Amino acid sequence: MTLARDYLRNGELGLAKIANMTGYGSPYAFAAAFRRHHGDPPGAWRQRELTRTGSPVADDRIHLR
Repeated sequence: MTLARDYLRNGELGLAKIANMTGYGSPYAFAAAFRRHHGDPPGAWRQRELTRTGSPVADDRIHLR
């Protein structure tokens, strides 16, 4: 999950790519595990983190595909 958080904070990769890079079989499985661990879905967590740190968000829509 630490690696996933780093990828999400970066803001450049989609959830499907992050799921694949962190060993999850699908973006849905990754999103469920992330939510269980952090209490928020990955897209909402990323949006909050990027807003909190002042980093620009290239696209505020987070796609699972």
